[in-house]
Amino acid sequence: MKEIRVVEYGSDAYQETLELRNRIMRLPLGTSVYDEDLSHEKKSLILACYEDGILTGTTVMSYHGEACKIDTLCIDTDVQRGGIGTLLLQELEKRAKEAGYAMMTMDARVSAEKFYEKYGYAADGEAYELPFSHIPHVHMTKKL
Repeated sequence: MKEIRVVEYGSDAYQETLELRNRIMRLPLGTSVYDEDLSHEKKSLILACYEDGILTGTTVMSYHGEACKIDTLCIDTDVQRGGIGTLLLQELEKRAKEAGYAMMTMDARVSAEKFYEKYGYAADGEAYELPFSHIPHVHMTKKL
């Protein structure tokens, strides 16, 4: 059974989410999440999805004026396409709405653009690279 938990910045569970993010999203690019300044995540919502006690996905959402920004959505490649990304995305949207936010934004990998489009997100510009990634990204938004 899948269980979503809130993760406290700096906790052992947070360290576990960093390990997953690093293995799935940074090491394949030749970079490391541990070289990034993640101190802003102290003020972010961090969620983790566990299945039978094993971390299968994580996401981080930050708050910017009237919008929430999905900073990362990372699913273990061994369980992708198993509904974990959908669960985490829906939980973020629910919590953003409950907190009174009207908009979600993100810098999505172009390879994930179709996934987000299924849930009502729309790209609003051309592809670009982020400072820590040579993978093309696109800015996407959704009104809640």
